[in-house]
Amino acid sequence: MTGTASLFAGRVALITGGTRGIGLATAEVFARHGAQTVLTYKWGTADEDGVTARIVAAGGPAPLLLQADVSIEADTKALLQTVKERVGRIDAFISNASMALIVKGMEDYTERGFLKSLRSGAWPTFGYLTAMKEAFGVYPRHVVIMSSDGPDRFTPAYDFVAASKAVAETLTRYLAYRLRDEGVRINVLRS
Repeated sequence: MTGTASLFAGRVALITGGTRGIGLATAEVFARHGAQTVLTYKWGTADEDGVTARIVAAGGPAPLLLQADVSIEADTKALLQTVKERVGRIDAFISNASMALIVKGMEDYTERGFLKSLRSGAWPTFGYLTAMKEAFGVYPRHVVIMSSDGPDRFTPAYDFVAASKAVAETLTRYLAYRLRDEGVRINVLRS
């Protein structure tokens, strides 16, 4: 590979929720640049053959596809142990998977629903980074947290989603400060 095709050759990119939508499109870009992609999925089943074909067609090696719920710590630890055994490292982490309760009315405003939304929508990035440091001894050099325009504009039923994205974006600013001496480049990307 030459030029941009080798930009990420020999490196590993972990993308949560990487088997469809923005996550899969992101994985294809990494593959085009030579990365070994590790893609997680949770909801339903992934079309493993279709995803693999798209990654290989983009120019990358076959992806490592792993089922893991970003909101379950045991899934995160098992995922990272498998990544460590199979590919040995993570150079880029794209925190794409997110879930939050859709609020249809005041009856949905519950502490449980709100906290579950934060646990699944805001916390996974930070839980994953802590677990990566524990598993590999270092943080990934590149971290991108996928967000939305929810914190800045009103969208019906998006109450808890917007709140979890606002929390994730706020914590990212502080995390960038705390990881500044670790060589980590962390950013939020709004779709």
